[in-house]
Amino acid sequence: MLHTALHAFHWVATASGFSAAARRLNVTQPTLSSQVAALEARFGVALFHRRGRKVALTKLGEELFTVTRRMFDLEQEAHALLAAAQTLRTGLVRLGADSPHHVMKTLARFTALHPGVKVTLSIANSAAILADLLDYRIDVAVLASVPQDSR
Repeated sequence: MLHTALHAFHWVATASGFSAAARRLNVTQPTLSSQVAALEARFGVALFHRRGRKVALTKLGEELFTVTRRMFDLEQEAHALLAAAQTLRTGLVRLGADSPHHVMKTLARFTALHPGVKVTLSIANSAAILADLLDYRIDVAVLASVPQDSR
């Protein structure tokens, strides 16, 4: 509830009004009004001076707006980080292979296509690479021959 109310407050402060914020968020103006009113009631404070359709931040509202700007900037930063990982712009792939011959061409192509992704490569025998995969020490295994294993 608090995050939703702070989000409503933040956008009303950003848009300098409930109606403009409602349009930007694609919600109704009464929805935002009730969320901000609930926030104010919960803490017994006034965050806006209301003058008809115009609003102005109170001193406390200005201080809270400074906090919510940082808060939602960090939220956007987290979103960007996760979106970048989803599209293979950043991240780490731990690769294991039983021979460099089996993986080098594919690895070169992958790193050319995804230069922001760090790749580590472990070379060992098939049993060791499979054990690393099953123990989550590597993410991908490239083996010339995969032994039968129910796991």
